[in-house]
Amino acid sequence: MSRGKIPEEILDAIRERTAIEQIIGEYVPLKRAGRHFKGLCPFHHEKTPSFTVNTDLQIFKCFGCGESGNVFNFLMKYENISFFEAVERLAASAGISLPDTPVESKQKRDETSHILDAMQAAWKKYIRCLQSDPAAESARRYLSERGITEPLCKRYGLGFAPDQWDFLSTSLQIPRQILVKSGLSILGSESNKIYDRFRNRIMFPIRDYRKGHVIAFGGRTLGDDPAKYINSPESPIYHKSNVLYGLYEAHKEIRTAREVILVEGYFDRISLDRAGFPNAVAPCGTAITADQIRLLKRFADKVYLLFDSDEAGMKAARKALELCLSAGLETRAIPLPEGMDPDDVLRTLGPDGLKEHISRAVSGLDFLIRSASKRFDLSQARGRREAVDDMIPFLVNVENSIDRGAFISRIADLLSVPVESVLELCRRHRMRHIKENAVSTGEANNSNNSNTDPATDQLDVVERDLFCFLLQNPDYLSWDHNPLTAESMRSGMGKEIYRLLRDTFRDMGQLPVARILERTEDKRVQRILIDLFDDPNRNRRLVDRDSGTVFQSLVHAFRERDLRNELSFIKKQLSKCDISDVDADFLLRRQLEILEELNAKSSLDAG
Repeated sequence: MSRGKIPEEILDAIRERTAIEQIIGEYVPLKRAGRHFKGLCPFHHEKTPSFTVNTDLQIFKCFGCGESGNVFNFLMKYENISFFEAVERLAASAGISLPDTPVESKQKRDETSHILDAMQAAWKKYIRCLQSDPAAESARRYLSERGITEPLCKRYGLGFAPDQWDFLSTSLQIPRQILVKSGLSILGSESNKIYDRFRNRIMFPIRDYRKGHVIAFGGRTLGDDPAKYINSPESPIYHKSNVLYGLYEAHKEIRTAREVILVEGYFDRISLDRAGFPNAVAPCGTAITADQIRLLKRFADKVYLLFDSDEAGMKAARKALELCLSAGLETRAIPLPEGMDPDDVLRTLGPDGLKEHISRAVSGLDFLIRSASKRFDLSQARGRREAVDDMIPFLVNVENSIDRGAFISRIADLLSVPVESVLELCRRHRMRHIKENAVSTGEANNSNNSNTDPATDQLDVVERDLFCFLLQNPDYLSWDHNPLTAESMRSGMGKEIYRLLRDTFRDMGQLPVARILERTEDKRVQRILIDLFDDPNRNRRLVDRDSGTVFQSLVHAFRERDLRNELSFIKKQLSKCDISDVDADFLLRRQLEILEELNAKSSLDAG
């Protein structure tokens, strides 16, 4: 439904019954400032509050990033929902009925309602089965052995799915299409019959954090099923990439403390609650996602990662750390003894033992460096280079430029590599990503790093000058400070000739023209080399001068050519209407860097 189809008087009634500071206060900690409220803006990273809620005008405004609007706008942007969804949510909170929706929307709403009803009915069946069914005795014993008491079972609504193929389909009066769409049942590909997805499993209900609706299940097998855990599939009410297990039970504690403990599994989350750590959540059987981290950022400023100490746990911890740090969250990793998970620590060392491990939490960045030191040999230059390469994707995804700069400096310091080298690798990675996108959309790319046609012999002026110089001064091919390589050549022919000269000099220690020509059967290469040997004007200009000065001027010419090509590519990308804000921000900053470097070179030349 569009704004125009909702009567203005209803929108007015919603505004009158809605206190904007209360709605926004559920997402952003606000403090009274005179007649209004202030807090840290949720739409950009800041340390000094510039986000203001005007209770007189019922609007919000950030004086840092410029975001502003009414309560509808806030929900739309923060929750990434449509205008009608924002109206619907606020109307429900205000106790206001909306007019009938179009047929399509009503059908969708009816389907959603039926699926929610099916999940609720199945949940009640699972709970009742765990509590009293003799078939669930093994489940009750297993939970008891893991320290999951009856009050905890009730708090988290744990249940049991008996080892039957048709437990739900025969005990629930629910249409089969709804059972299948909800993910509770599976439709046989050949028999056209349905059967229960969950069998002989302890059931963990996954709940919507806002209203507590059961939207999915996770099931832990009690048999010998190789799939220890299975989870509900995606459905009209469940999108696993933006749901966190335990958030419904924990969101108030997390919002109050502004801290959250992120664990791997369902039992970890419940065990932490039992031990006195109620502010824990877990992904729903999948790797942590950027959407889940954005969801956490609504409630917390600091994230503690408490993952298993095995290889899989460490890999998951690295991924979660990178996402948290990229999103601007203060992040710390809690190291555990080798071979132990959080539940093991609680059962062997108790809550005090876990508190001791939490007190020894290390910063997220230090954890990433430690992890790199185990995977790469940081005592060797190659190992340090590989470690930096491994962290580049994380660095370029850090949202806040100040945080990104601090991380780059810290990584460069810990790995003993120049900051400029890390910055350059970050720039190349981002530019490569943009160029790959451009190529995938069929755009031509005229930058020096674009793919070239190996058949072309169109050497540009600076390449011809370089080859003419190297034929007379071959020592520069093996000079340690020579920044030029075959990849510095823009043409395919240029790359081929550079490699030919380099390999010949490496093998012979000199570049006799006859021997060079013998090493290639390409008539075009032979013709170009003969022309360069017999080019008196070029030889006079490049050879009859100090070789060091001439070589530096050639390096500068290559650099300026590449910068101007890159500048041309950037201008073309910035003219596109569908460029993302992140790419536009990067390209604008890169454009400024190039212009400053070109201006500096011009001033130096003029001097």
